[in-house]
Amino acid sequence: MIEIKSKAVMVQLLKAVYDEKLIEILDWLYDLHPEFVFTCGFRAGDPGTHGTDPCRAVDLRSWVFNSPETIRAEINNTWLYDPDRLNKKVCKYHDTGSGDHFHIQVHYNTRRRL
Repeated sequence: MIEIKSKAVMVQLLKAVYDEKLIEILDWLYDLHPEFVFTCGFRAGDPGTHGTDPCRAVDLRSWVFNSPETIRAEINNTWLYDPDRLNKKVCKYHDTGSGDHFHIQVHYNTRRRL
């Protein structure tokens, strides 16, 4: 089941075109763990991946998963953010002030690991 945190987040999700690689990762993740709560999508004026065109990031509620650290590792072990910047990850599991959540992001060079 896919849920959306609020009407404001629904509008964020509907206002933007999303990067195809981001959609591919979300589709892959949903097949493995079919329970999402979107907490953030496109943010106009955001200087980071939430504000790009096409949008390259979404946030998902982490506490709906039994083991968020396992989910984070599963994503990052399957997907490579950018071969030229191995320190960057597709999935961050962090708290930026509003609670722990997954920040799922892609780069133009994002690809599935072999």
